[in-house]
Amino acid sequence: MALRDIFPGIEACGIVTIRKPESRTVGSSLDLQELIHILSVVKYTNAKRILEIGTFDGFTALNLATNLGDGGEVCTLDLPQDGKSPLQSISNVCDPRIVGSKFRGEEETKQVRQLWADSTKADWKEFGSPFDLILVDGCHDYPYVKTDSSNAIRRVRPGGTVFWHDYGQFPSVSRAVDELARDYPIVAIKGTRFACFRSPVSIAL
Repeated sequence: MALRDIFPGIEACGIVTIRKPESRTVGSSLDLQELIHILSVVKYTNAKRILEIGTFDGFTALNLATNLGDGGEVCTLDLPQDGKSPLQSISNVCDPRIVGSKFRGEEETKQVRQLWADSTKADWKEFGSPFDLILVDGCHDYPYVKTDSSNAIRRVRPGGTVFWHDYGQFPSVSRAVDELARDYPIVAIKGTRFACFRSPVSIAL
């Protein structure tokens, strides 16, 4: 589906601001159309509380924070750096030296809260749920995506949005999302690597 079919009227969304566009890691970070899509949804839905699973270099968190209104917060989660998580067994673990490097020292940092935890073991209530928007873009191994997806559905507020990145590109991501789509109205966003769930105003958890 086109994004406008899920968010009618979003094409009239106001200006979005993109920070450090040329610092984007091509092939790993959101591409620019994907970034515009998610920032437009932030504006359209007036999202205030955002959770990102998988900080990577912080490019997405920086841009999400830039487009938040006053009082908004981006919580971005990455694996703890104390060696307590099985880092060697995770296929796309990020080099700890670059985690959050794109937003570090920037003015927007005041609206970014870095969280350190294994998303499959942590209590998501402690992250500050419910959230207006959740981006699942952490470990792409099937057990992680499956657990992260289930938690995201449960921790997004009624009327909120969940995005999955790399859907249609990584078989493990696609498998976990497709399984969840048997029970929830999840759709692929045309022209992107996004799958999207827009929670109804009321939902039975």
